[in-house]
Amino acid sequence: MALAPRRHLARLFAVRTDRRRSTSNRAPHGCIEYAHRSGQAAAQHAWQQTVLKVRTSNEEFYRLYHQAIDDMAALRLPIEAPTTWCSSPPPACRGSMRRSGRDSLIVSLQNILVYPEFASGSLDVLGRWQATERDDYRDAEPGKIMHELRYGELAHFKLIPHTPYYGHRRRHAAVPDHAERRWRATGDMSLLHRHLPMPKRR
Repeated sequence: MALAPRRHLARLFAVRTDRRRSTSNRAPHGCIEYAHRSGQAAAQHAWQQTVLKVRTSNEEFYRLYHQAIDDMAALRLPIEAPTTWCSSPPPACRGSMRRSGRDSLIVSLQNILVYPEFASGSLDVLGRWQATERDDYRDAEPGKIMHELRYGELAHFKLIPHTPYYGHRRRHAAVPDHAERRWRATGDMSLLHRHLPMPKRR
């Protein structure tokens, strides 16, 4: 069945159950048994080896820290850069998968000592989607950083303004501070040179 864009189709289905037959559909055991061998598990383990390691005799803090690392590993969103990742916290994933500019910056700062590359990913995404022209539908003005970027059918057909949306008033006040904190955590000047021109764009 194929539908043209913006077309609707309504159908009524009658479902009849046959109680005379007893069926049982069980989940396959293989998906659980071999989950640790999957590519996703290998990628997550490789990422966990790159984050800050903590040794402590406090078992409660040890478990808390490692649970936080597991949570952040599950929340990462890949971007086009080959070795960079952008994080999205749980509120940004509610209802639909989307990138949130402000939340990405906040999470990156919270993890600046644990995994500084989150800051690189966030700034790369914000720089790529920084507004260059005025668009009242998306509240875009030259120099603004995005507030939220959504994916899906509504965004594809421009039926919502989140492609991306630039609603908040803050343009780029957090960008220099973000780049500086990442530099202090790593000593790498490349991010400063790459992203400090962002506040000057109009």
